[in-house]
Order: sequence, then structure tokens, then C-alpha cells
Amino acid sequence: MTVILRPATFEDAQGVANVYIQGWINAFSSFVPAEYIESVNAKRLETNREELSKPNPSPSKALMIAQDTNENTIVGICTVGLSRDTPAAINGQYKYEMYCVYVLPSYHGKGIAKQLVASALKAFNVPEEEKLYCNVFLKNNRAMRFYEKLGAVEVYRETTDFYSPSPEVVITLGWPNLKKILN
Repeated sequence: MTVILRPATFEDAQGVANVYIQGWINAFSSFVPAEYIESVNAKRLETNREELSKPNPSPSKALMIAQDTNENTIVGICTVGLSRDTPAAINGQYKYEMYCVYVLPSYHGKGIAKQLVASALKAFNVPEEEKLYCNVFLKNNRAMRFYEKLGAVEVYRETTDFYSPSPEVVITLGWPNLKKILN
């Protein structure tokens, strides 16, 4: 297996959508209704095509992919960008946000997710002294462990239906700096 990391292009839209869709199914299907996941995923390819028709990295974000060159398949994605200040309680505290990181289950445990996060941060020129945050469902145990292993700490917690049709506990995890990820 040879995996390369690179910015996503328009031609990658379908592969990015596939990883995103599988990521949602694998991460959230135990607590988010299937109909909701399907409704979000139904728009994914169109959204990717629109986003990837523009320069990547852009002034607002960078979408990196992990591609298995032996299989010619996209196996992971990560998007880092400017803070969207969600939830409002962290408004102005962070300049950068990790929007998502997903890796196909058959590639879990190989260090690809950490490499993707680091490559997205580098592609977006985020200095290691900067702070970063992400939002994660409390019930997404695998993601919680992964982010904490990378040095994230809980900075906020709320019950919200912003990311799901019914209220769920969402944790905002923050990194005081990115040295552990980038080194």
C-alpha cells in the first residue's frame, strides 16, 4: 500500500464524496437517524463539485486527500479552514477550524488521519503557534479519542440540533497550539 497526500482537485469530487458519505455512515449511524444521514449525503457530490471547481487551497480553506496509489482510490479527506465561529460561545477565540477528517475503515490505524490533518494545516499555512478547534459528537468515541491523542482538550459543550435532527451533545475540542500535530 502506497498512500500519497495532496490537495483535492475537481476530478476528485466523486472520491471525496465517497469518503465523506462512508465517514458519516460509520461515525454517526448508531445515533443519527439514517434518513438524516442520507439527506446530508445526497447533496455531497454536488457540494464537492461546486467547492472543487474553485482553487484548492483557497483563501478560506484547504481540502486534502489521502490516495492509495495501488488502488487509485481516495481513502481519506481532511478540511481545515478559517473559523466559522460555531458554536457562538467560542466566537473570536480561534482563527482556524478543522471542518472534517474521515478515513475509510479499512485504512484505520495506519496513521493516515494524523498525516491528513498535518498536511491540511500545512497546505493552509497555519503556523504551529496558532490555536485550532473542531466540533465532535460526544457519542463519536473514535473521533474523541483521536483528537485527544493529538492534544485536543474540551473547551465547550452543548446540546444542540445544529448537526442532527434531534438534540445531541456536541463537544468543541481545542488545541492551544499545533506543535504536537505538526511535529
